[in-house]
Amino acid sequence: MSWMSQYQNTSSRFKLNCTKEEAITILRASFKAVVQMRGNKPEITPEIEKIIVEIASIMTSEHRKFGLMLSGQCGNGKSTMAKAVSNTIRILSLAKRYDNPNLNVLTISAKEIARMSKEETKRISNRILLSIDDFGNEPAEIQAYGNIWNPLVDLLEYRYDYQLFTIITTNLTPPQISEKYGMRITDRFREMLNIIVFKGKSFRK
Repeated sequence: MSWMSQYQNTSSRFKLNCTKEEAITILRASFKAVVQMRGNKPEITPEIEKIIVEIASIMTSEHRKFGLMLSGQCGNGKSTMAKAVSNTIRILSLAKRYDNPNLNVLTISAKEIARMSKEETKRISNRILLSIDDFGNEPAEIQAYGNIWNPLVDLLEYRYDYQLFTIITTNLTPPQISEKYGMRITDRFREMLNIIVFKGKSFRK
């Protein structure tokens, strides 16, 4: 497969090419592995287990939405879960569950996107699978050559239009997102993203 296989070339919505039960098993193992890699003790709390089951159900079904928003306070597992989802996709790709054996999720922080040029932003906008970490932790507007633009909003509008699978982690609530980015992007999120709220305690010491 060429590098272009990582970019949008189909109108079909992405889903995990496995059963719900397989997805639960792989997600659970991936979550534990990410926690362990960070030097922490793997712990699957009842809330995390519930979220794993919910994500597995969403991502193995023909769902009208085409992404995930993992929201909640700092340190309660959102970024770890996003990484676990990415690893699950990679595992299934390596197991040849997809036509593209090199399928993977590009993970990038909102701050990194805000620092990109328009050309770079356009390039990643077209990825089949994209995970944006810490949405809301970047300036909403960027000034470049005297012009004001909204890189995250432009990127997400594009992904909405082409129904490209997107994972977002954020500490912001829906009202805070509306206040920072406007109602239009909030409405887009409601249409494109399954919103999963992490309510548990922080895992950070």
